[in-house]
Amino acid sequence: MYSTSTLNKMAVREQPQHRLSAVNSMTTEELLAVLIGGAHQLEIAREIVNQFGTLQNIMRLDKHELIEIKGVGAQCAGRIQAGLALGMRAGFENNDNPSPIVTPVEIVDLLAPRMINLTRETLWVVSANTRNVPINVEMLYSGTINSCAVRAAEVFQTAIKMSARAIFLAHNHPSNDPSPSPDDISMTRELVKAGKLLDIELLDHVIICSPSRWCSIKSTDNHIFM
Repeated sequence: MYSTSTLNKMAVREQPQHRLSAVNSMTTEELLAVLIGGAHQLEIAREIVNQFGTLQNIMRLDKHELIEIKGVGAQCAGRIQAGLALGMRAGFENNDNPSPIVTPVEIVDLLAPRMINLTRETLWVVSANTRNVPINVEMLYSGTINSCAVRAAEVFQTAIKMSARAIFLAHNHPSNDPSPSPDDISMTRELVKAGKLLDIELLDHVIICSPSRWCSIKSTDNHIFM
């Protein structure tokens, strides 16, 4: 743990929690500190920002990666993830004219910036309304993505809660080869079946390596989605 606390040396009015009345003028470091809490919140927030740089990079971290940061425990990691998820969701809700997902390109545009620097496989679920407009994006799994590890109940959980009409799946291949594996095909087929039972359609599963290297499983094998 950190030996000294910057927070204890600050005037009360300058501490992050007491600056929330002017939240729009707060730095990323200060906002993170509010989520982290505790005597060493500023030191921990500074370490996270120094190590990962941008909010986009921080949003890519899974809970286990956050816990590896000095001073971050399981509850703290959960608060950070919840705060970032709320911000992402607010971005969707505040968009007066959100764009529907019509082709795989929209999925790539939405997720590629969050996925291209990842060194492990991650599975993302995009929930959509009746117009195929995204209403939620979440990273569900991090690690080896295969049909045995992925549970339909978890994939559709948020979509059910939000009364979504459809979902889109996406995951990355760190190998930089977007070709779907037999496991990718098998997993997609099973989730399409599960979606039909739940009346939430899985509309596509896109494998993304970069903005220009990706593969839509629906485009390569439409029979899975029929």
